[in-house]
Amino acid sequence: MAKAKQRAQATAPSRAPGHRNGAPAASAARPVTRPHRVASRRRSLDWRWVAVGVAALAFIGLIVANVLSNRTSGGSGSVGVITGPSIGAQQRAATTLPVGTPAPNLTWTFNDQPGSLEALRGKPVVLEFFASWCPHCQNEVAVLRALQNKYGDRISIVAVSASPYGMDQRSPSSVVDIEAFQRRFSAPYPHFYDQQLIGARLYGVNSFPTLYLIDKNGVIQYSAEGEVAESVLSAQIEKLLAS
Repeated sequence: MAKAKQRAQATAPSRAPGHRNGAPAASAARPVTRPHRVASRRRSLDWRWVAVGVAALAFIGLIVANVLSNRTSGGSGSVGVITGPSIGAQQRAATTLPVGTPAPNLTWTFNDQPGSLEALRGKPVVLEFFASWCPHCQNEVAVLRALQNKYGDRISIVAVSASPYGMDQRSPSSVVDIEAFQRRFSAPYPHFYDQQLIGARLYGVNSFPTLYLIDKNGVIQYSAEGEVAESVLSAQIEKLLAS
């Protein structure tokens, strides 16, 4: 009996710790469920990244479409580039030019076509020298836009960059910077990028904006530094149109 009992004890299955009635304890079941939770979390995280990527692509697409729309529809107008003339030290003006002075010529390309200030003779010209970062120049856009709407093709409005800095006052001025200026402030008249600041030197620009009114014969009849009210410019333009 002792031997049988010993044999029975020797052959009976031993119960490992953590088991009860042959069933695994709860702690032994955890490894079965953990991989499912981890997989679920990974799938959820992947979908979040996919959603973020789709949203980013959609946003970029809207930006590209907007830029292309502005360029193809004309937006607020394209930007020309001042090309000359070459100037020497004797041609540089220290201060604004007085009334009665023949307006120095400026040459440019605009929409891939050559042009010049002299080519605009036959009607009054509002010539503005501006800086895209200048708040007074930004305010003056509304005045010049109103003049453009009021007088239409009876006058020409020409805006020429006169600062080496862009709107952030750190990066250099450029065609792209001036295009952004046009769009931001809805300036419908032609703007010109003057990399060498030829116009600013010829016209003695020391503050922004500096404005000149040039008559149909190419002679300066009015000049001002700083913001000028629409009523003041309109009165001066009426005189030129009547002459």
